Amino acid sequence: KACTGGDAAALLLTADKWRTKAVLRAAGVPVPDGVRVAVDDTSAAYAVPTGRLIVKPLGTDGSEGIDARGSIFDGACSALVERVHMLQTQFRQPVLIEQFWGTREFQAALLEQDGDVRVLAIAEIDFSTLDPAFNPVVDYAAKWHSDSHEYIHTPRILPARIAPAFARELSRLAVRAWQATGCNDYARVDFRANDTSAPVVLEVNVNPDIAPESGYAAALAHAGIDYDTFITTIIRNASQRSS
Repeated sequence: KACTGGDAAALLLTADKWRTKAVLRAAGVPVPDGVRVAVDDTSAAYAVPTGRLIVKPLGTDGSEGIDARGSIFDGACSALVERVHMLQTQFRQPVLIEQFWGTREFQAALLEQDGDVRVLAIAEIDFSTLDPAFNPVVDYAAKWHSDSHEYIHTPRILPARIAPAFARELSRLAVRAWQATGCNDYARVDFRANDTSAPVVLEVNVNPDIAPESGYAAALAHAGIDYDTFITTIIRNASQRSS
């Protein structure tokens, strides 16, 4: 019997940020440059990309291991190496050193209906009131600590205030990322961009949070799709896959 959402293959792929980057790049979807550091690599001889860098665990979800004040560096330095070693020890998994791309972050919510993949909305994370001591990134606190500065000062703007042409480009890339990673039913694709140009896919969320208070539910409401209709749609999709 089929389940709703992404299958095991899609979940295993997108749980590995390094493999996901390779699959997306092969499909012509732009992603930030990066380097994978093995869990037992203590050499500190990393061939890192140029520019600002973000350090994160390779296989965590929900921004676990990401800190708006401690995960981002202006190039290779001893503090970056210390952060890599800390994550290797704490999470016992490889670490990704990746370009910290752009200053804006967008999210595309997608829904499969009657065999077609529809982008419901493009949202933007608003960093405009974030204290300059915090880098503009949705870190663990911004997602899970409702009383934190990061959570309070990273609200979602839905729909994003962007030009139609840029929204179409994000939608095109979101659908391509869906196809490349084998999504089913519903997903969310996250982007970073340099202002409203040069977008890159940051992450493909195969089974994002769909709780009534989630960002995905907000995208459904914006598209005029009530929650019961959404649940009926993804159950029907799964049933058709199993028939």
